[in-house]
Amino acid sequence: MKTNIMISLYKERHLVYLVFMLIFFSCDKQDISDGQSPTITFESITPNAVSALQEAITIRCKYMDPDADIGSNDTSAGPNLFIRDSRNEMLYSYRLNQLGPDGFSQEIEGYFNLTFDSLAMISSEDSEKGTFSVYLTDREGNKSNEVVSSEFSVSK
Repeated sequence: MKTNIMISLYKERHLVYLVFMLIFFSCDKQDISDGQSPTITFESITPNAVSALQEAITIRCKYMDPDADIGSNDTSAGPNLFIRDSRNEMLYSYRLNQLGPDGFSQEIEGYFNLTFDSLAMISSEDSEKGTFSVYLTDREGNKSNEVVSSEFSVSK
């Protein structure tokens, strides 16, 4: 009888442990912002239909940075602006010039434009549609939110 009680207690302890682990790992883990990360908002993409390798396309985004450290004027600095093309999931990286003056640590906001001189066709179809995802990082390494453009099309 004592053996059955011991086995039962052993099983209950493991059951409690299992339930605790399930609750712990199923909790929603949200990013906790430090209040210093930049934020961006998608504004427009123009034009939204282009001919392959012939027309430029421009993405316009609004930025807000609580500590004015977006971009870099250091030519040896790595990329800080990232764009993903949904048509092939390629991530393109660029360096955005410094947007706030040195030593300035108050909130800044404004707009930046990303212009592609032309877009190539990814598929062999006559036309294709896609979106761009955009995010940036500041000089402290804080990553902004990621925004998605409205749909664009490229045709032969």
